[in-house]
Amino acid sequence: MSDYDSQAFTATGPGEEVVISDKSPGLLRISGTFSGTVQLQVQRGNDLESTLSTDDTDWVVDSEYTEPVAKRIETPKALRFRLKMSSYTSGTANAELNGS
Repeated sequence: MSDYDSQAFTATGPGEEVVISDKSPGLLRISGTFSGTVQLQVQRGNDLESTLSTDDTDWVVDSEYTEPVAKRIETPKALRFRLKMSSYTSGTANAELNGS
């Protein structure tokens, strides 16, 4: 678990988990030319002391993106987020999730 993840998605699959604090907004950036869907997901329950999980049932979709975007992420408490390429057709989706 870290406070930064950068992925060049060229297939479906998840990125690394990032903690976004309630004290400082996070930043999501997606760029590139791609056909597919990138999801911003938040961990269900979000107990930061729990074991990290790659089980998809432990993650809930917060929002979905099919084109480049830059977005601030504000949370009421420190939460675990990750990016996931949920559907992919072509191209490269360059995605960054910064929690600090």
